[in-house]
Amino acid sequence: MKVKAHILPDTLLILDLSDISKPCAEKMGYLARVWNGSSDTINNGYRLVEVIGTELNREEIIPIYSSAYSQVHPSFKSENYEILIAIVQVQSGLNRKGIWVIDRGDDRNTLFDPLLASHSRFVIRLDGDSHLV
Repeated sequence: MKVKAHILPDTLLILDLSDISKPCAEKMGYLARVWNGSSDTINNGYRLVEVIGTELNREEIIPIYSSAYSQVHPSFKSENYEILIAIVQVQSGLNRKGIWVIDRGDDRNTLFDPLLASHSRFVIRLDGDSHLV
């Protein structure tokens, strides 16, 4: 199934940051310390950037993008870089269709600027300390 055929101009493109916790792993490459929100612990694991698509008032979700990365890998640049790679790849694959939905904590100029420059439609929930100008 080709994802692009299922993405409409108003499809919500939900960007989510998460992690894969590997508390018992010892020999996996480039294990980093990650916060496991489910157990309120810090464990070995990897960070994730994921994008799913969905329509308002529908139950179907469409997996679009998923990438795991390690903050201790020699080629790691930053979380912002990983997020921007996801946005650029999804935008180019979908011909800029969809509306980005991004949670608080990601209300950073590093993301606002490229989204605005590419004329993307987006909603970013502001953190309590942020100010909309």
